[in-house]
Amino acid sequence: MNASVNIIERIKKLLRLGADARGNAHEAERAMALAFELAEKHRVDVESLSLDDETARAVHERWHMGRRFDRVRRGVFGLLQKFFHVTVCVSGAEMIVVGRAQDVTIARYVHDFLLRAARECLRAWEAAEKAERRRVTLNKRSNYITGFFWGVSSKLHKSREAMPLTDKQGALVVAEKAERDAVMDGLAPGRKTLPALEARRHLGALCSGLRDGEKTNIHTPLGATPGAQLALVKAAIGGNDEIQQPAGEARRS
Repeated sequence: MNASVNIIERIKKLLRLGADARGNAHEAERAMALAFELAEKHRVDVESLSLDDETARAVHERWHMGRRFDRVRRGVFGLLQKFFHVTVCVSGAEMIVVGRAQDVTIARYVHDFLLRAARECLRAWEAAEKAERRRVTLNKRSNYITGFFWGVSSKLHKSREAMPLTDKQGALVVAEKAERDAVMDGLAPGRKTLPALEARRHLGALCSGLRDGEKTNIHTPLGATPGAQLALVKAAIGGNDEIQQPAGEARRS
């Protein structure tokens, strides 16, 4: 880290503000955006910063999502668990999310961004297909969505490979996952993995989604000004990208 002590303390303060679940959601998101903007400008590794114990311990949030648990939402939640230091579980009309306070805050930002981005890209692709007088079927839509999240996942994999973790950091990631799993076990005992969704392969729709997913930049909020950009945090090594639900929950697709 090349930043001054004052800059580092300012970044820490912004991270704590962004992680405070009791505060205003808009202010929390803006605080996180400023924190990562400063970190990127001064080349500060956010993951190396030591915050207070309350911020470091695993917490949980319940996100209301209604009954619409479609392929887009499945794709978003899979990416959250695989790349953003959180453990997720579907419970009725809610999503239980477990992780450090700042990681849950970042996950919420990524969740909201990708839901909007995926659906906007899907609508644009459908409009283009109709303009070319090509029929848009449910199977083609499914393939486009699958391709879109493959593209986003590929981009995140490349970011992770560009920033390999040390043995100490890797051990910390494993320890944090164990803590998250323990918390989730208490919140949703007996949870099980949701079955994968199947679809007949449509290469054209799949490739279109893949290209759009690879062009999606999570660190640039939709409709945001250049000064309100949120940089991606360092991705976790490994992780299970399967979405889980408590035992007894009705399966939904």
